[in-house]
Amino acid sequence: MRILFFHPSTSQYIKAPSVPLGALSVATFMKDNGHTVKISDRCIRKENIKKLVKEFQPDIVGLSIMSARGIKDAQFISQTIKKMNLPVIWGGHYPTFIYDDALNSGLVDVVVLGEGEFTFLELVNNISRKLFPDKLDEIPGLAYRREGKIVVTKTREFADPADLPLIDYSLVDVPRYYQTWYGCKKMLYLYGSKGCPFACTFCYNAAYNRSQFRKRPDEVLFKEFDYLVNEQGMDGIYFTDDVFCPKKEDLQKFCAMMKQKNYKMTWGCQARTGQFSRADFELMYDAGCRWIFYGVETGSASMQSKVGKNLDLDKMEDTFKAAKETGLITISSLIIGFPDETVEQLRETVALAKRIKADLYPCNMYTPNIEQKLCQDLIRQGRFRPPKTLEEHAKLNPTVDCYAAFSNVPYRDLMVIRSYFHWLSFTKKGTNKSAKPFEFAAKALNDAYINIFRFGLVSFVSAGLYSLKTFLSVVWNVYAHPGIRKKYGLYRF
Repeated sequence: MRILFFHPSTSQYIKAPSVPLGALSVATFMKDNGHTVKISDRCIRKENIKKLVKEFQPDIVGLSIMSARGIKDAQFISQTIKKMNLPVIWGGHYPTFIYDDALNSGLVDVVVLGEGEFTFLELVNNISRKLFPDKLDEIPGLAYRREGKIVVTKTREFADPADLPLIDYSLVDVPRYYQTWYGCKKMLYLYGSKGCPFACTFCYNAAYNRSQFRKRPDEVLFKEFDYLVNEQGMDGIYFTDDVFCPKKEDLQKFCAMMKQKNYKMTWGCQARTGQFSRADFELMYDAGCRWIFYGVETGSASMQSKVGKNLDLDKMEDTFKAAKETGLITISSLIIGFPDETVEQLRETVALAKRIKADLYPCNMYTPNIEQKLCQDLIRQGRFRPPKTLEEHAKLNPTVDCYAAFSNVPYRDLMVIRSYFHWLSFTKKGTNKSAKPFEFAAKALNDAYINIFRFGLVSFVSAGLYSLKTFLSVVWNVYAHPGIRKKYGLYRF
């Protein structure tokens, strides 16, 4: 069968687009099983949908949606496709947890829950045998409507990553996804594993991955790297894994292979503080690693416990010091506005940030999503009403909606703190041997440039204004509220 995959546009978003790994993996799996596939990534190019359907003549249309940012365009795509009498299938992280809202919209025939490769293949094979929708209840991992009621089939067991094919990057225009980062100008976001063995209450992982970690085989990874480096010119990898190589033997094997390959590129990953020793950092640096992202989130021991992070804050300084002395650029993610967070707990977060002296401090507001345990607690307490329609999901704006009301800290304080850490990262001169002066600022400006020129004149104006508004908002929050900065000790460190 002929299958057209869409990756919906995320509209105005300050970050440059990255490879649609979910859609790409499912499309590759379908292609390897004899189907004809095409991917239209509307984060890169907004093709005319009717013209595209007329030219490609698909039997089925699938949409991969990762966040609320993609819902508005997903609605538009689905409305257009439904008028052409084609089956519309939604999948991805976001629809997995709002399948009822998607199906009640009348725009979606079936929602694929969780990982989609095997589920989508079985669904398409059933449709090709004209069993749709009579036999869908026999396929694990689906939600659909039958006789006016929503049917959810049994949960599908996770696939062994070894059973999934080598990703076919020829299905996308790889150079369109290149980004600048530390030591590279053609960096791609790729993944080497799925899931995480931990269960933070603010994270999607426990619900989506059931806190299970599954590593992709190294031989598959390095075949992909060979193609992307030798055929496409990739010179950097940012691993999107929730936690990179939690087993020491996996790290050692991976680094040995990277050294053996001797690619002319750098790479970085996400990890948990306390996971790697100084010897591990040296091994990673020697294998080309140049940055490491840590989800610190909060400097309050009591909040660490509440959100299930449970990091040892006393040892965190040693972790960052060892990484920096090895030559790795350290990134410390912070989350503010957690439910019932106090001013004193935020002061503890700022104090910790000062002590660890990370190179970058991405800082975000806590955003409730229904798959989180923390969000479910808020719903039970009557403090949060989740969106119930696609229109409501599409209007979500995590940084300006009422989410700050969960915290005991004034909203303006949160915005000043968030802006300060962004400004601190943006103006960082760079003292690490792996970083050039103001390299993060150059990255941010390059992302803004990509977004501004992505879709032509109309996009140029709207994206340009959006980027300018974001920049001015950060500057205003930082410099117009010295009293709030003093309250939390927000001075350059």
